Amino acid sequence: MMNGKEDESFYVKSDKRLVKINASELIYIEGMRNYVCLYTESSNVMVHGTLTTIDETLKHLNYICRVHKSFFINLNKINYVEQHVISLTNKKNIPIGLSYRDEVYKKLKIM
Repeated sequence: MMNGKEDESFYVKSDKRLVKINASELIYIEGMRNYVCLYTESSNVMVHGTLTTIDETLKHLNYICRVHKSFFINLNKINYVEQHVISLTNKKNIPIGLSYRDEVYKKLKIM
């Protein structure tokens, strides 16, 4: 199991640059056809690719969770959940897709 901050960073190709992304700073990831936008605490990075590729890269991180066919979120960046909509720390609201609900609610550790 990986447990250091250095294990939680990865690089994505954006335009002609390789951009370092610290997974713990990710707020959410949005898929748009053949592009993916990664929203972090400090920037937004658009890359050519799919959410499937991102899923393969980040599947070892249990705090990154797919919540919708077009969205992954960082579970540590949730403010609250209301009526199957997640409100994130950056004020973005993300819907929880019907087919992802059971898995998402399991990971939320509801008391």
